Amino acid sequence: MMKKRMKMPIVILLIFTITMIGPINSAGLGNWFSTEVSAGTGLSLVVDKPKQTENRQFSLTVKDDTALSYSDDPPSDEETVNAVSIAIPVGMILDLAATQEHNAAKNAGTLDFDEESGIARVTWNSEATEHVYDLLLTAEKAQSYALQAVRYDASGNEVKSDVVTIAAEPEQVEEVTPKVEEEKTVAPPSPQVMPRVADELVTFADVIDPSVANVSTLTEFHNAMMNKDIATINVLADINYAAFSAADASPTNTGAYYQRMPERPFTINGNGHTIDFRNQSYAPYDTYSLPKVVTFNDLNTYGKNYYGFYTDNSAGGTNATNTIVYNNVNYRGSQAIHAPATTTKISGKSSFAQTNSYVSPFDGVSYTTLANQTTFAVGDMNIMQGADVKVTNESSGAMYIYTGGTVDIAENSVLDIYTSGTNSTVADGAVSGITSYGNINVRDGATLKMDNAVPSSGTAVGGIWMNAGTFSVSNNAKVDIKARGAMYYGSPFYINGAGTLNVSDNAEFKLEATDTGTSTQDVFSTGTGTILIGKDGVFDVSSDGTGAKNLVYLRGTSKFQFANAKRVDLRFNNVNSAAGARLLRMSGNLDVDVQSIQAWNTKAWTDGMDDNSSFLWNPMFQVKVTYSAANVTTATGQSVNAATKNSFTTNFRTQNFKRVLFEGIPDVDVTIGNLSDNVERENSRVITGKANPGASVQLSGDPAIPVGTLDSPNEEDKTTKFHLIADNDGNYRYELPAGTFLTAGNTVQIYAFLNGKDASAQTVVQDGTAPEVPVLAAIKDVDAVISGQAEVGTTVTIYDAEDDSAFVSGVTNGTGNFAITVPAEKRPMTPNTVYYAVAKDATGNTSIMSNQMTVVDTTAPTADVIRQFVTLGDKFTTNPKNLVENVTDNAGNGDDNISYAITEVPDVSKIGYTTATVTLTDNAGNAADFVIPVFVQNDSSIKDENSFLHANDFIVATADVPGPPAALKDMVLEMANVQAYFIPTGESVMAFVQVTGYEAITSTPGKYQVKVTLGELEREITVTVLAGTLQFKSATPEISFGTAAISSREQFLKPQDDVKLTVEDTRSEGTNWKLTAQLDSPLATADGEELINSLFVRNQQDGNVIMTPLNGVANEFFSNTSGSDGVTEIDLNTADASELVLNVRPGTARANKEYSTTIHWTLEDTP
Repeated sequence: MMKKRMKMPIVILLIFTITMIGPINSAGLGNWFSTEVSAGTGLSLVVDKPKQTENRQFSLTVKDDTALSYSDDPPSDEETVNAVSIAIPVGMILDLAATQEHNAAKNAGTLDFDEESGIARVTWNSEATEHVYDLLLTAEKAQSYALQAVRYDASGNEVKSDVVTIAAEPEQVEEVTPKVEEEKTVAPPSPQVMPRVADELVTFADVIDPSVANVSTLTEFHNAMMNKDIATINVLADINYAAFSAADASPTNTGAYYQRMPERPFTINGNGHTIDFRNQSYAPYDTYSLPKVVTFNDLNTYGKNYYGFYTDNSAGGTNATNTIVYNNVNYRGSQAIHAPATTTKISGKSSFAQTNSYVSPFDGVSYTTLANQTTFAVGDMNIMQGADVKVTNESSGAMYIYTGGTVDIAENSVLDIYTSGTNSTVADGAVSGITSYGNINVRDGATLKMDNAVPSSGTAVGGIWMNAGTFSVSNNAKVDIKARGAMYYGSPFYINGAGTLNVSDNAEFKLEATDTGTSTQDVFSTGTGTILIGKDGVFDVSSDGTGAKNLVYLRGTSKFQFANAKRVDLRFNNVNSAAGARLLRMSGNLDVDVQSIQAWNTKAWTDGMDDNSSFLWNPMFQVKVTYSAANVTTATGQSVNAATKNSFTTNFRTQNFKRVLFEGIPDVDVTIGNLSDNVERENSRVITGKANPGASVQLSGDPAIPVGTLDSPNEEDKTTKFHLIADNDGNYRYELPAGTFLTAGNTVQIYAFLNGKDASAQTVVQDGTAPEVPVLAAIKDVDAVISGQAEVGTTVTIYDAEDDSAFVSGVTNGTGNFAITVPAEKRPMTPNTVYYAVAKDATGNTSIMSNQMTVVDTTAPTADVIRQFVTLGDKFTTNPKNLVENVTDNAGNGDDNISYAITEVPDVSKIGYTTATVTLTDNAGNAADFVIPVFVQNDSSIKDENSFLHANDFIVATADVPGPPAALKDMVLEMANVQAYFIPTGESVMAFVQVTGYEAITSTPGKYQVKVTLGELEREITVTVLAGTLQFKSATPEISFGTAAISSREQFLKPQDDVKLTVEDTRSEGTNWKLTAQLDSPLATADGEELINSLFVRNQQDGNVIMTPLNGVANEFFSNTSGSDGVTEIDLNTADASELVLNVRPGTARANKEYSTTIHWTLEDTP
């Protein structure tokens, strides 16, 4: 029974509703709130400062104190009524996430922000006791911005706050350069002009941080200083202490008092503001319960207190526990700080001026300070990396460093000191510009500049005084000390006790004493002293005056040592000829190496004109000068000639000199050009290069180079011979003797000597001969290697001849063969490509290109077959391209390279599986056959993705129905033409076919349903059992006798094709039957001319010919008298049995006429 399945279509309807929300800009918002505007009482906007800086965040506070009674119109929902909206102007940014986090703790409301419209809306929490919300904003551009808050009251009327205008100023940093008077008097910078810093240190986390105080008034600032819980003070306005009154510091304070405050680490962020501290000074209680760092950032200050505006003037504490940091700080007034047990650090661009008075920027009044103090009196002084610091003092020294302290000027920083005090104005122990009881370090790339005013009377406070220790000038650092006038205490540079000056490589130390008059103070003076000058270092000391003094005085057993210095210049512009006026006094040795030395007996030079010296010793090496007090006792050294050496030994006596100048001798630099063994090239026989002009050049390293003939310029060297001398441009050129050439692989060395310095270089003679021409073997497209022969040890590169691009490369083996692997991604190689090889040796010499090889195509095309399903009765395609796809060939995929042909045509005349064959051939003759699966089907065929099943209905006679079940199944399989295939392979899967229902088939006539199943496929067929019939099974439909010639004789013509009739008898009991034939009409032409009695069936019977005519009467011509059943074939083509003949008698047929008729064959059942 056929099962029917009804498909019910299900339709799912999706409905989308789209609501368009238009952008609301600030103008649109104004229109929205444009009706029934009432006074904005209770709604306000508050900003921390009306002036802001672009690109810096600030806080805008929304306050809403209106009654919380709401109506529903307008707007339409209560949530909107209980809300405040603010339009954020273009150019201003709301930090939504930071704002929400900032306000989370208060829980006063929630914030929503629409980026398109720029509307920020705060919806109040109805349970909150106050409605306050901070918005964190940033102005991107320097301009004015107007903001206003808007909401509805309980009656639905619009309520607006006052408009808040915020002016955003551009970021900028102004530089203030102190003015320097012509007489070298420097006016310290005024702090009031210090710009606002680029990075505002006030953040909005500070607003809710209890350890942060944002102050704008004197009271707020003082309370913050006195509050032990405050760690950060943000100054938001200029502050003046004019009206301040406190227990320890009052407006009338004229003594050394300070205000005690809670001890703690803290930071003051000035934000570019100014504070005039007047008499006030803050100092922590000296409990020293914790280490503390006190930091002042971006602040302009004034003060007149003896200790500065902040001090750590306590007995306890150490430099390790107390640090004071000044970053971008300007100060003017009394001493900046008195903190003996602290480390002071200064960074950024800062200035500190100790003045006797200052004019306050707040009232324009000049205030007298508690002067006569050093600017800094601290434990350690650190000028931080990259800082630019100016320190001045009108009445004392700039820095006083207590015992154990250090002055450290960090990398690439600048410390500029100017003092103008005298012996009559100093009231503390600051005897010099820097007074230090510890070391002074000027780090890499740093600069220390010191200068002082010429005193109108008395002695000057300037220069450096150290109590023992080391003064270090690191690499590329510079020290420039100008000492004007006689110094108040000792020399312009004085180390009390054992001291060392260490000037490192490329560093400079300059000390210039001027306006010294009759002063007898030594200029550079130490206890037991050491001076060390590094390579290319500078040590310049000079002085004027008429007093008997030493320019450099090293007491005790001392050492003065340098080698390869750029310059050591001891210059005494002193006209005093007394024995006490000397360039250098020491007990020890002056050790010098590799220098040019000049000396002047008298002051006979003019600055910038140093070519009139009394002596010139150049070069000098291994110099050792021994001193006894200010006199040279012995001087020894080496030079390149005896005259220079002997002159130096005899005449170097600094007690006789007013100036001695040691200068560096230039280093010798030498190069040598490339050399080759290729005799075709000049560099195989000529050696060239560069050295210092005038340098002696020696060559070696190859047998072709002969021994030099020039003597060494060093008279002490009696063995070394040189080949030539570099010309005025430093060039040298040496030609080998005729017929000699350099040998590849040899190392040629060049040695140059000049003024006691030397240098060498070398080069290897290169192999300049090209490798032999490679030989390239044949190449096939499928080859994994390209092989051939080339010179041993060379690198072979295979090139594409079309564009000379490199394809692959490899190295030859020890026998000169190469086999270069072709990478997998480049295989197979493209046919017809032309390649050649080039060999390169280790020195870069390349061969000419090899023979060319064309890649031979040996690869047939590839393709994927297209499975075919053909309906029985349809013609099979004749286009081979319909049967294959994805056709590729390494020589090209187009029709110009690949030809297609169907070389095996499938039989599609019967149901089932068959194959076709397509042959693809490329231009090189490579061919491949592709077998195409073909399935022939009709309405009785079914299939799915993998299986094909065919079973058709059939009719069977009762006589042919077998009895046994197995035979019944076989009958069904055969007569239903059951076929089953696995589609992917075309393999028959009849073993998996299941047949059910066949057991019910009997010989009883009727219809029987049988199911044929293959996997998921199921075919139900009908088997019809019939009682049996006597019937024609087949008959020849047309009979032609062809074209016959008219003859005068009687003719018997036979049919051109066989004439056969087949009778099938399927009756259960067979009976006799017979066949008769009858013509519709006589054989006639179209126009009615007849051939009467012309068709016969001719039989042979007992040797006699029997002619049975075919005419309008039904005549029997065959009978079955045996009662046999089955199929009987009647053959009317056999001469000795029965045959159909056409009898043409003379005169009966007409020429060029066609005769035709119809034969009726009749099958009759006879008893």
